[in-house]
Amino acid sequence: MSAPLLWMETGGEGARTVVLLHGLGATGALWRGVLDCLAARGGVRWVVPDLPGHGASAWCDDYAVPALAQVLGRELHDCPPCLVVGHSLGAYLGIALAGPGRGLAVQGVLGIGPKISWSVT
Repeated sequence: MSAPLLWMETGGEGARTVVLLHGLGATGALWRGVLDCLAARGGVRWVVPDLPGHGASAWCDDYAVPALAQVLGRELHDCPPCLVVGHSLGAYLGIALAGPGRGLAVQGVLGIGPKISWSVT
């Protein structure tokens, strides 16, 4: 299987880098307002991917958190040490990316709205 194409948008300037990860069913466009705020504040570089199967990114065979984190780690391997901000599924991916062996130097994770209660049905 070839590696999925991961569409990413980057921008900003500065010593700090933020990776913004959307949740299931969304796209990187979710972060547009945040990017405007980061641009106004200055001093921050940002990376916003569309997760596999979302937006402009290609589909993949496995959508489990470890598999998605592996794709992200591979695609973001040149990213400098960063803070990951993730919404919903993106929060879990941020935690997975912070683990060893992902190829990404994560300095911190901010999870926004991850689902914490799962029903049996």
